[in-house]
Amino acid sequence: MAPGAVFCTVEDLAAAPSFRGPYFIKHRFGAASDGITADSIQDDWRGASRVAASLIENGMEALVEGYAPGFDITVPVLGSRQPIMLGVVRPRSDKHGGIITEDLKRSDPLGYELFEAGRIESDLSHDVAALWRAAGPMDYFRLDYRLDPETGRRIFLEFNIRCHIGRSGAICLAASQWGLSQTDLLGHVIEYSLRRQASNREGRSWGY
Repeated sequence: MAPGAVFCTVEDLAAAPSFRGPYFIKHRFGAASDGITADSIQDDWRGASRVAASLIENGMEALVEGYAPGFDITVPVLGSRQPIMLGVVRPRSDKHGGIITEDLKRSDPLGYELFEAGRIESDLSHDVAALWRAAGPMDYFRLDYRLDPETGRRIFLEFNIRCHIGRSGAICLAASQWGLSQTDLLGHVIEYSLRRQASNREGRSWGY
């Protein structure tokens, strides 16, 4: 994971974090890249603190991370007896630093493309298995990373449980290479979820 620091008040920004820039600044609890703009990448603390202050003044907590070079990738996974890694998908970006800004995430003008993970595919598979052991079972989820294509270094960003299954989204694109439609995905998720919940249901008798 990238080094990070949380800032809750403007006064907190008087002291820079223990790591050096360049920095990446975002809403600590943001969904769909909430609050991420082209200004979210800053070379020095002066610029980073300015962007973080703007988030705080708008009622958000700011998360400042060390900027990870490269681009985003996401790994969609279906729940099963063992997790099913559908593949690796890259969200397209035309922004500086290859970041996914709020406008890209919400309007999705560039979409996604399948990504050939090559030498890191086994590492991603190990990540999926480790997360499953720690947090599973889950009906479906997605792991998000920053990948440096020159070094193969991956920075784990987050994982999303029960994320969007839109026809143009990452999960459906990854599933399509196996001949699976959105309907197939939804059918699998519902069936697995019902079976999982039935097997974990407490035995009890109900009185009427």
